[in-house]
Amino acid sequence: MKSFQYLLFAITSNITSVKPLQTFYRPQTKRPSLLQRQVGLSHDLPPPEYDASKRHIQIATACAEEITPSRNSLTKLEASWTKHCMIAYIAHMCVALPLTLLPTFVKSKLHVVTKAESENEALRVGQACARTLLALIPFMNLKVTPYVSEHPVPTIWVSNHVSMLDTFVFLAADEKLRGKNRRPLKTIYWKGLDANPICKILFSMAGFISVDMEANGNGNPNQYYPQSFKQMLKDTKKAIADGFDILILPEGQLNPNPEAGLQPVFPGAYALARSSNRPIQMVALHGCHNLWHADENVGMSVTDRDVKIKAYPPLKDLSSYEDFLAAFSTIVGTFGSTGQDPPEEQINKWLK
Repeated sequence: MKSFQYLLFAITSNITSVKPLQTFYRPQTKRPSLLQRQVGLSHDLPPPEYDASKRHIQIATACAEEITPSRNSLTKLEASWTKHCMIAYIAHMCVALPLTLLPTFVKSKLHVVTKAESENEALRVGQACARTLLALIPFMNLKVTPYVSEHPVPTIWVSNHVSMLDTFVFLAADEKLRGKNRRPLKTIYWKGLDANPICKILFSMAGFISVDMEANGNGNPNQYYPQSFKQMLKDTKKAIADGFDILILPEGQLNPNPEAGLQPVFPGAYALARSSNRPIQMVALHGCHNLWHADENVGMSVTDRDVKIKAYPPLKDLSSYEDFLAAFSTIVGTFGSTGQDPPEEQINKWLK
């Protein structure tokens, strides 16, 4: 109980107070769109003596000297064709996903399988649907760099969040990314996405964990509803007890400018890993924003088809949130902005 009280304190202090943003935030026009973001866990900004914005700038500057990101350009015809194929992919998902989930839904209602078995099956069916449709409508060049453990253990997964396509990429890539013997997983997400019936069908059947908050736009601080946050903590605790891995997006929202690095990274994932005595593994995404950008002024102005997703070995034992911030910023922040890893010595400093 004490461990989850610590978790509640660590990630919910912004419910009762909202402090001014640091300059690293890039405020955007408020965007009420229901597909604008998923949510991780966050809390108030780190103490004044720890300047997160300077830390991110230092990391980005150091890596920029050694890494030159590759950039591809598309002709207008290629960009237009890619955009229409992407729209076709999403439209087909809206039709195919409910149909493929129907047998799982029926088995669940007839109590042929347990709730946990039904949730895991729903996620795998959704993944198979996304993977098959991407093979039929290959609007992106998806490169998956896996980390597969022969004996996977209960884990807290963390990732950056660069585009509204991230969910589809995770679904399509997960089998290769984590392996066929991967553990069942639940994602913490913004409840506003449930207004989209397709999201609601998959997320509810897979048992994903929702948290409700204000739709106050990317780049602005998350403002959670206290009752929803308490329920999220209960659901997360139960998911851990049931043996599910948990996926959290530590930035807490879509990044409207991933080329410049991460948004402020909050300690919810570290607190959860500490309270549940689980290791943290990182996943990094790059390129989704070139297909569907978080900035509504860019939107689906396609500039590139290359998308990369990479899973890393578990983090070494961390002594503090600052260590988690440094590791996540150095590795995921670099990959997210450049599509390449930082120098090997920086990776080896944090990974087992």
